[in-house]
Amino acid sequence: MRFTPFVFALSMFLATRGLGQEFYIEASRDAVVRDEPLKTARVLLHLERSEQLNVATSEQTNGFYNVFLPNGETGWVSRYVVRLHEGRVPISLGEVLPAPDSGLTARQREYAAFHHAIGKPRGYREIVREGYTVGYDTKLKIPIWVQYRLTAERSEDDSFPRSSAFDEDAEIPAQGRATLEDYAGDNSGYVRGHMAPADDMRWSQASEQQSNLLTNIAPQIGSAFNGSIWKTIEDRVRSWVRDRRDLTIICGPVFEARPRVHEIERQPETDRQMLFNVIGSNEVAVPSAFFKIVVDMQRPQNPDVLAFLVPHIETAAGPERRIETYLTNIDRIEQLTGLDFLTNLPQNVQEEIERSPAMAVW
Repeated sequence: MRFTPFVFALSMFLATRGLGQEFYIEASRDAVVRDEPLKTARVLLHLERSEQLNVATSEQTNGFYNVFLPNGETGWVSRYVVRLHEGRVPISLGEVLPAPDSGLTARQREYAAFHHAIGKPRGYREIVREGYTVGYDTKLKIPIWVQYRLTAERSEDDSFPRSSAFDEDAEIPAQGRATLEDYAGDNSGYVRGHMAPADDMRWSQASEQQSNLLTNIAPQIGSAFNGSIWKTIEDRVRSWVRDRRDLTIICGPVFEARPRVHEIERQPETDRQMLFNVIGSNEVAVPSAFFKIVVDMQRPQNPDVLAFLVPHIETAAGPERRIETYLTNIDRIEQLTGLDFLTNLPQNVQEEIERSPAMAVW
């Protein structure tokens, strides 16, 4: 059986009731949880002051307590940086949906460190994959941002064939996720549009398969968008990475307010409304535009950046299908999405590269 953090915490609670006194620790200062009861052991988790974890036993080993981590693993924390209390940590929402970068497995932490080298947006349910990370909105039932780092070696590696086996994402509760049926039937005008492209993930079987999970998918118009301008940008990214060797790509949907078209009963009128289509019985949101940011960090103090903002429309041959038409700056995308990008870069570097659009594509 695969335990979620909530199921694990609940099962440990039930399993230990009646078996003796229960305990938990509270960090008295910033602390670390290690994989062995040794000061030199590998760090599994950082604790801030006042954070709490349940304890397997009040007995110490080499001056360390054996604690349960939010993801179901166990670790060791020094008695000198925590206080021991009787009882158990109450099961809370934080244990059901851990904050970003907490409660990840060792492998997930490696993936996150790789993809988030330049920082990442905040907010939404975050899922870390081998090939990408995603911030997912359970109301709109689409990814709000997807970020991944692509190297030339990965781009040139097509060891695993591209499949069309799309699937729902079991990591999202059923009431908050899209289904295959949402993209079928009467919604034939829309296709399943990848945010992290499957062709960028063929260096790993797991990454290629995970790219087809619906948490990496948003509804896109078919041949006149997904198969034209969006595919052109994806193909160009793969050509750029062959020359530039290492790029970080961030992409996602945009929802723009439109002039008011409908009166909402018993509400004062406003000049604008957020208006968008939905598909399927789960009402999966159809974005009004998509963004893509491409970052080359070979010069950390002066990175090369391309930012695109592409209206989600049936494009026509000509300028509407040339990627140069959609160059913008990151500030504009942040204004429209409410996201903050490149958060690991110095503030002065962020401000400089985010306000100035590229004059041409690479």
